[in-house]
Amino acid sequence: AGGVFEGLRPAAAGLLAATGWSVIKPSLFREAAGGSLSFKPVECLIMLALYILWTKFEKLPVILFIAGGAAAGIILKL
Repeated sequence: AGGVFEGLRPAAAGLLAATGWSVIKPSLFREAAGGSLSFKPVECLIMLALYILWTKFEKLPVILFIAGGAAAGIILKL
């Protein structure tokens, strides 16, 4: 039984990575001509600011950061 779980770990990690990329890609990148990706600078700055605040204020509930990101998106009409 242990061998089965050892084999499933890389598959689970790959599925989580693919899911994360499918969320991050449309949020932070736009497709340019020819299929290349370019950054959405405002969205990247919002994400970076929320990450810095999250690491600085780890004790605050995560929902506050989600609400802050949503509010920034609404205010900036993203």
